[in-house]
Amino acid sequence: MNRSIAIAIALSSTLAAGVASAQEATQDFANQVLSTRSRAEVKAELAAAREARQLDVRNASAVYGSFKPADVGSARSRAEVRAELRQVLADGNRLSQGDRVGG
Repeated sequence: MNRSIAIAIALSSTLAAGVASAQEATQDFANQVLSTRSRAEVKAELAAAREARQLDVRNASAVYGSFKPADVGSARSRAEVRAELRQVLADGNRLSQGDRVGG
C-alpha cells in the first residue's frame, strides 16, 4: 500500500512539473520597427537597382560576414551538359543525387 502511494505521489509530481513548465509563445510587438514604405515601393526600388546594376552580388561579406562566393565556371555549355544527360538516360542509366556525369 505504501508503495502504491509513493508511486502515485511521484507520478502526480512529475505531471505537475510538466504542466508548470509549459509557457505560451508570445511576440513583443511593442519593440518591433515598422516600415514606412509599402511592399510595392520596396520591390520597385529593387527592380531599379537591378536595372542599374547597383547590386554587388560579389560583395557577400556585407551580408554573410567573411563568406566569399566561390568562383564557379564551366568549360562546357548548358546545351552540352543537357545532351550528355539525355544520352545517359537514354542508355538506361539512372542518376542518384550527387552523381556526376562525365567527370
